[in-house]
Amino acid sequence: MPFAYAGGETVEHSLKGADWVVCASGGGLKPALIESLHGARRNGAVVTIGPRAPELDGSMRPLRRALDVEGFEIEPLDDLARADALVARRIDELELPTWPTDPPDAHVALHEDDEGVKVAFVMNPTGADLLVRVAVAEAGALVDLLDEQRVTRSGGAFEMMVRARTVRMMGVEA
Repeated sequence: MPFAYAGGETVEHSLKGADWVVCASGGGLKPALIESLHGARRNGAVVTIGPRAPELDGSMRPLRRALDVEGFEIEPLDDLARADALVARRIDELELPTWPTDPPDAHVALHEDDEGVKVAFVMNPTGADLLVRVAVAEAGALVDLLDEQRVTRSGGAFEMMVRARTVRMMGVEA
């Protein structure tokens, strides 16, 4: 499913248009970040904090007063099965798109610009070459933007070799 990592000054920008925000907290968060999360919630996002509500400020000192986390989900996120179930529930509730990928060590990120141009980044972080299968429902073909190799759908998915520790940048054709 689509996601983005945000940190530092990018948080405000990254939260715009978010359907679901998951904020990992080791117990300390800056009050300004909590305000940003409230802003995302006011704009319709579901906000989940875990593994616990913040007890410390951004400098990891005890808070003088508790931060307002009303309206946020507090999830422990330490039980993998429970975290997986939460993600599956959000995919269904928020109708988030997914791009099934096999093998599990491979990853896919789909990007779209304001003109609707889509690019799929097929990533192999492992030390071995991988034969990767990925389903991108709205694609008729994927075209490698570096070597122009065209990959067509086979059995409902696109299949391609991705060399060890590389990323293939694939243009998405309708």
